[in-house]
Amino acid sequence: MIELIALAFIGMTVFLVVGVGLMLLKLVFFLVFWPLKLALRILLLPLFLAGFFLRLVFGLMFLPVAGVLLVLALLVAGIAILAAIVVPLLPLLVVGFLVWLVVRNHQRVIPAPR
Repeated sequence: MIELIALAFIGMTVFLVVGVGLMLLKLVFFLVFWPLKLALRILLLPLFLAGFFLRLVFGLMFLPVAGVLLVLALLVAGIAILAAIVVPLLPLLVVGFLVWLVVRNHQRVIPAPR
């Protein structure tokens, strides 16, 4: 049993040493390439800004089309929801109409007294 505990401890120690080594390697790469990354971003800033403004212009041009399509989609969805509610109630509407016809035709009109 003690051997398993020792083996687990050795395994955790190996993972710790490898993890710290990889963390230090990442830190070295970050410190070496950070100035290059910063310079590249400063040089390419006009391209990034141009791309941003192009996306902005095309997005604003597409916005009215998207608005109209959204309104049409909401209208179609509303009609579909209304149909989904009304269609199951049609048999009740027909029965109610038939009852109304029968009651209307069999009512006696009582004349008012003079």
